[in-house]
Amino acid sequence: MMHKIGAWVLHEASQQCASWHANGHTGLQLSVNLATAQFKKHDLTAKVFSILEKTGLPPGKLQFDLNESIIQLTCEEALEQISLGLSDQQAELPCPFGTGHNCALHPLYAFKNAGIRLALDNFGTGYSSLGYLHHLPIDTIKISPRFTSCSEGSKSESLLAAIIAMAGSLGLVSIAEGVENEQQFQLLKRLQCQRVQGYLTGRPLSAEHFGRLLDEQDQTSPAR
Repeated sequence: MMHKIGAWVLHEASQQCASWHANGHTGLQLSVNLATAQFKKHDLTAKVFSILEKTGLPPGKLQFDLNESIIQLTCEEALEQISLGLSDQQAELPCPFGTGHNCALHPLYAFKNAGIRLALDNFGTGYSSLGYLHHLPIDTIKISPRFTSCSEGSKSESLLAAIIAMAGSLGLVSIAEGVENEQQFQLLKRLQCQRVQGYLTGRPLSAEHFGRLLDEQDQTSPAR
């Protein structure tokens, strides 16, 4: 059931984003959570590419947010496939733990090759596999709110600084989740976190309301 709901969400969101693009808001990028149940479906990549083709959303404008359990499970499964000799060694995808369409990590590399961005969501919640991180085609680390809500001078701040520095050294974009006040924002700015997400920047809106905000922004922006 979850994979069917996920496919419906992706279709509706992609269709809406493509509509905004058609109205001139081409800078918008769509982020969609990908559930573990979806990732386990053998037809995931075909389903995703079919939805993008039907809705007209360019792959480069889509980002999948992956929870850490997906990364852990798929890496472990890929390593097991290698030990059992089950992966296809003739495929072209640069999967470090075994290549080919039979590899558990194939969907990630198929998405990456198509231009879809990949983000590791809620990073630091306890499932992190740091040994795998530099092998995976991840573009972004989204840092858990449990770190972004830390106080200055605390051990949590030191961990937050280390995560941001690690992301930078790996060439990854760092996004702090759950940012709700100016104090948090200033701390993250000092630590050189690249982006923030949370109620400080905006609360959830309906598509209709967000569309009106886009139109109002166009009206107040200088003529190009």
